[in-house]
Amino acid sequence: MTQEAAIFRKTEDKILKEKIKINKKEPLKKELKSFIECARSGKRPVVSGVEGRRALQVALAIVEKIKPTK
Repeated sequence: MTQEAAIFRKTEDKILKEKIKINKKEPLKKELKSFIECARSGKRPVVSGVEGRRALQVALAIVEKIKPTK
């Protein structure tokens, strides 16, 4: 949502945070433009449906692991 990212590195005595520069754009607009281009031209999308499904599975597994236990 905020289009921000960081890398956290653990040293011997502390955790360092390194911000990653991101070129902010409208992700949904970019995704829809890419979809239309692929539909018109028949070219392969940057991320296939299989890759997208795998990414979703990983994201859901992470969410499940970080849920507080009751």
